[in-house]
Amino acid sequence: MDLHQMMKSQKRGLAPSIVQSFSHQLLSGVKYLHSIHIIHRDIKPENLLVYRDLSLKIGDFGLACEAFMSEAQPVQREICTLWYRAPELVSIYVLC
Repeated sequence: MDLHQMMKSQKRGLAPSIVQSFSHQLLSGVKYLHSIHIIHRDIKPENLLVYRDLSLKIGDFGLACEAFMSEAQPVQREICTLWYRAPELVSIYVLC
């Protein structure tokens, strides 16, 4: 299931240890993607897949792009879901 479905199914919310684990896995995944010059551009709960062993995987690379340091362009509002702006898009310029 995706993280959004999992959060909705929990009546008391996620345990702090699970939140910490998911946060670590997500940041590790984004770090890896950036190390191979990929920017996801649409990280949100619906695009994070949770498996039975509570491993978290990043999915839906439909808006992803390859990043090049020499080609900075201004961020456009249309390149991601407005409510879940990806961490790498918080700055003024995105490298895509």
